[in-house]
Amino acid sequence: MKKILSLVLIFAMMLSYGVVNANVPLASYTLTFNDVDASSAQGEAILKLVEMGILAGYGDGTFRPDNFLTRAELCKIINLAFNYTEKAEEGFSDVKSDDWFYDYALVAKKAGYITGYEDGTFRGSNQLTRQEACAIISRVANLNDATFTDKITDKVDEWAVLYVNKVLGNKIMSLEANGTFRATEKITRGELVSVVYVTINNSTKPSTPSTPATPSTPSTPSAPSGGGGGGGGGGGGGSTTKPSTKPEIDEDKQEEMVDNIKLLVDDIETNLKRFTPDEKEILNIIKDAMESALKDAKKDIAIYEDNYVTKTYKKDINNAKAKYDAMSEVDKGGFRNRIITYLSTYVIEELSNTLFGMSIEDLIESQKD
Repeated sequence: MKKILSLVLIFAMMLSYGVVNANVPLASYTLTFNDVDASSAQGEAILKLVEMGILAGYGDGTFRPDNFLTRAELCKIINLAFNYTEKAEEGFSDVKSDDWFYDYALVAKKAGYITGYEDGTFRGSNQLTRQEACAIISRVANLNDATFTDKITDKVDEWAVLYVNKVLGNKIMSLEANGTFRATEKITRGELVSVVYVTINNSTKPSTPSTPATPSTPSTPSAPSGGGGGGGGGGGGGSTTKPSTKPEIDEDKQEEMVDNIKLLVDDIETNLKRFTPDEKEILNIIKDAMESALKDAKKDIAIYEDNYVTKTYKKDINNAKAKYDAMSEVDKGGFRNRIITYLSTYVIEELSNTLFGMSIEDLIESQKD
C-alpha cells in the first residue's frame, strides 16, 4: 500500500539523506519490541495488531504495554480494529478540529460505542478503566448475555455490571486471583490489545453496535499509536448535466493523507518540549506548513498528489533546511537522535523505509556510531 507523506520529504531535506523513489511501497517486516514477550498471549496479540497496522510502538523500540490508555487512544484502536470510518455530523464540545483525535471521536460517536458525558464532552485525555473497556467491547461486538455465575469479589460500579458480566461470560476477559477483576482500575495498553485481539478472533463487526440502555454513564474511550482510520467511500463527481469545474478528489487518498498529516502534526506538538530551541524552530516551520496543507484539503485541493506540499510550501521547506544546515555536525546528530527517540514508530517507519532505505532498527543502529 502506498503511504507516502509529503512531510517526509521535508525531513529528508533537513537530514541530508538520499531520497529514494517516492512511489516505492514501504518494506514490510514484523517489528519486535524490547519490552514485549512475543511468546506470551499478550505479546502475540500485540504483534498481530501491529502487523495489521492497528498499533505502533515508540521510537526507542518499546511498546510500553503497561502504560494506561486514554479515551482518545482507545477510539483510534477500536476504529481501526473494527473498520469504522463513518463520521458523526456533530462532535463533542471539548474536541477541537485541530485535535489529533478529532476524526476518531466523530467516528466513535457515529458508530455508537462512545456517546460522551452528560455535559456533551468527550474528555479524550481521561484514562480508561477496565469496566469502561468492557462497556465499549460489549457494544462494538454486540455481545450476548452469556451466563456468568462466578462471584466477582471486588468492586464493579452498578452501571457496569451488565457489561463486565458479558465480557466475562463470553470469555473475552477472565477473573484474576481470588475472584477479583479490578473493574474500576485503569486498563493498560497491553490489556486492551489482548481484549481487542480476542474480540476480533471471536466475532465480526456488526453493521451498527447496539445502543446502550444505561443511565448517564460515559461511553468508554479509545486508544493510540499508530496509523490512520481513513474515512469511507469515494466521492462523487459533478452533475450529470453540468460538469463540475473542480477536479474530482479521490476521497480515500485524501482522507488517508489528512489523517497521516494530523498524526505527524500531533507528534510534533506532543514532543516539541523535548527538543532544543533551534530544533523547535525547525519543527514549528514544518508543523505550520502541514497545518496549511490541512487547510488546503478543506478547500477540496488534492493534497495527496505527488509533491504537493514540497511544491506549494517550497519556501518554508528551504527555510527549515537552511536552519538545519547551519547546525554543527554534533547538533545535527543530536537532532536526528531525538527524532528517532521521541517520534512514533509510524513516523520513523515512513522515514526509514521510504527515504532512508533502511529498517527502523538499522536507522537506530546508525545513530550509535
